[in-house]
Amino acid sequence: MPGAMHGGLQRAAARFGDRDAVLAGERRWTFAELDALSNAFAHHLADAGVGPGDRVAVMTSNRVELILAVQGTSRLGAAAVMVSPAWKATEVGHALALTQPVHAVADGAGTALLAEALGADQVTDLDDADALAAILAGLTDRPRTDDATTFEATQASPTDRALADGDALLGTDRSLVAAD
Repeated sequence: MPGAMHGGLQRAAARFGDRDAVLAGERRWTFAELDALSNAFAHHLADAGVGPGDRVAVMTSNRVELILAVQGTSRLGAAAVMVSPAWKATEVGHALALTQPVHAVADGAGTALLAEALGADQVTDLDDADALAAILAGLTDRPRTDDATTFEATQASPTDRALADGDALLGTDRSLVAAD
């Protein structure tokens, strides 16, 4: 759905497909690659039971999979609940109690915290390289899920605006920022 958060990435992929979208160290992802990988992530989340109106806790360091998790969640009409990796267990527990996510995406220590709260089968561990490779490689040929999206975004994020304008994002150890 063009008005949803992921619409900016889909429009950018159609307009700037082979142009770099994210740069992180020596790695680069084009707009078309991010679009396809976000779609694959959406299918993974759908297979895990995420649907329209659900919430997905996202507790990751700054890495490209953060974009994929948020975009994939949006494609399903679900909401990403951003949980800071710097939060202590009590803060994470409070956020989960308020938002009641049905699934989580995490790396590092966040994986164990969220698995304890939601169950290990409801957490996508981004540090599991084999599982992540299967998610991103095995599902990219599935059709888009934007027909299933039922919610419109009320405001585009700065990241979504940068992607829609064809600006690359530069990944650093502390942030994802628009590259000049």
